[in-house]
Amino acid sequence: TEEVEGYTKGTSGWECADGYEGTAQAICEPDIDCSVATELVGCDALQPCVLPPTADGQTLYPCLYDMTLCDGTTCGYDDPVPECFCNPSCKYPFTGDFGLAKCEAGN
Repeated sequence: TEEVEGYTKGTSGWECADGYEGTAQAICEPDIDCSVATELVGCDALQPCVLPPTADGQTLYPCLYDMTLCDGTTCGYDDPVPECFCNPSCKYPFTGDFGLAKCEAGN
């Protein structure tokens, strides 16, 4: 079996590999010469979470918030919940409670 990035051959067919999310599907269609080629679709690589922009498209007020604990988090549907959350804080001299930031599963 040929290796295809993002896919692995399981006991019941093709599956998404570790670090990928979705539903693997094998599509078999003939080409112009009537040769049948199998194409695997449906698995997307998990990406590091990215800080959301503000309404004006800028980063989330970098002079006010310390988001260093939120950079580079990946979260899959089967990952433990604590890996999907982070606690941003206020940068000095600002104070206050910011709350919890969440990286959506299957980002």
